[in-house]
Amino acid sequence: MNGMAAAEKFYETAGKQMIRAKFPEYESRIAAGLSGQGSDCAGFDDEVSKDHDLEAGFCLWISEEDQKAIGFPLMRAYTKLSREYNGSSSSGHVSFLTGKYGVMTIGDFFRHQTGCPSVPGTWQEWFAVPEYAMFTATNGKVFRDDLGKFTAIRNGLRENYPADVRNKKLAAHLALAAQSGQYNFPRCLKHGEKGAAVLTLSEFSSHVLSALFELSGQFAPFYKWRFRAARMLPGFSMTAEQLENLLTDKSLTDPGKKSLVEMIAAEVTRCLIERGLSSLPGEYYLEAQALQVMKQIRNSEISSLHIMEYGE
Repeated sequence: MNGMAAAEKFYETAGKQMIRAKFPEYESRIAAGLSGQGSDCAGFDDEVSKDHDLEAGFCLWISEEDQKAIGFPLMRAYTKLSREYNGSSSSGHVSFLTGKYGVMTIGDFFRHQTGCPSVPGTWQEWFAVPEYAMFTATNGKVFRDDLGKFTAIRNGLRENYPADVRNKKLAAHLALAAQSGQYNFPRCLKHGEKGAAVLTLSEFSSHVLSALFELSGQFAPFYKWRFRAARMLPGFSMTAEQLENLLTDKSLTDPGKKSLVEMIAAEVTRCLIERGLSSLPGEYYLEAQALQVMKQIRNSEISSLHIMEYGE
């Protein structure tokens, strides 16, 4: 049983009953689920994850108003329940801000993930939030949310993400991919800088992966899960595999790596053309494609930013 299934079982078999027995007047006001930082929140946990995620846990999200009324007793009740359910060695992990599980206000949860207590109000706020932070704010599963306030913010983050902000980030990742993989990789080889050449391929892969998520209209997770998540992107599993081979295939010669970089760039270009973001089908240098994407941005303030700036 993975962490998400264990969390839901814990809530369904023990959590709901505790809330109903001790906080009956607030039962319909307490949202429950599992979301945020951690492999179990993203569904990426496995046997290795159990070395630090040994216990089942879930989150209880409440309003600022309800925090004043029941926040502390609800937190104590959850802590006691967790220790009983998981065994006396349970650490609890309960806090209004630093805990992975337990009680937190709705605003505190989103502020902790993205820096904003709700849906960002300006393009500058949207632009400043890292991709992985948007992912942690919207991942996981909500088990119950009668009020709908928590779910409304999650949906707002997913559905209201500005197209101009997404395109600006996409353009920056394309330009940086071109700089690292298409320009600096062969130059580092000519300089005899083998270590630097490896770094350029790492940078190239990182920025192309980010571009794939932007093209898919999804948020990229923390870097250690990015390949796993990219392999699940519709239409991009092959590209993700090529990027992984670029970094790990020891049989690839330097000319082979340069060829693979260009193959990946050509695939990204094809996707840009397919989505109407570029009108240069024969141009595979990704900086040229980045300039094409910049032309799609309508907000003059965003379009005036440096092409390589992506707000993180």
